[in-house]
Amino acid sequence: MNAEFYRAKLEVPAPDVYNTIFNSMENKDFEKIETAAAYVFPIMEHIKIKYGVNLRAEFDEAVNAKNSDMLRSAMEKLIFYDMLEIFDFIIAESAGYPRDEIAAWLRVAYGDYLMISSAVTSGGQGFVIDTRIKRMFGGAYKALGVDNPYGEKGKEINIKLFTDYSRQIQKECQALLREFKVQ
Repeated sequence: MNAEFYRAKLEVPAPDVYNTIFNSMENKDFEKIETAAAYVFPIMEHIKIKYGVNLRAEFDEAVNAKNSDMLRSAMEKLIFYDMLEIFDFIIAESAGYPRDEIAAWLRVAYGDYLMISSAVTSGGQGFVIDTRIKRMFGGAYKALGVDNPYGEKGKEINIKLFTDYSRQIQKECQALLREFKVQ
C-alpha cells in the first residue's frame, strides 16, 4: 500500500504479532512477548505521535511487572488505535486504490476489532453493543461499494457514509472502554 502508511514498513503483519502476544500471555511467556512486540513498535510510535498515547511505556511497564492484565489493556489500546488508523487511511486514500484493496484493509480493521471484542462484550450491555458494532462494519463494507460474495454488484464508494460508520464504531468502543481516548 502507501509507503507512508506505517503497516507497509512492518516486517511481520501486525495481526500475526498481536496473536503471538495474546497466545504468549496465556502461557506467561514474557520473553516471547518482548521479542514479538519489537515488530509493532513502529505502530506504537505512530500512535504516540498522532494521539499522544505512550503505549510503549504501558507495554514495557506491563512486561517488566509480568502483569498480564496490564499487558492485555495495553494490547487492546494498541489494536483499537491501529483500527482507527486503518479507518483514517481508507477515508484519505479510497480514491487512489481499487475498491477490493480498500475492502481488504477494512477486513483487517474488522479482524482488529474481533481481537478486542471480548473487552467490549465484558460490560453490561456489551453483547448488544458488540452486535451493533459488527453490523456497522457490514454497513461500512457496503459503503465501499464492493461486490459481495452473493453476486450482487457494488455501487459507487460512499466515503461519507463509510466515515459515519467508522466514527460510530469508534464512539461505541470508547463508550464502553473509557481508556480508549482520542483527542
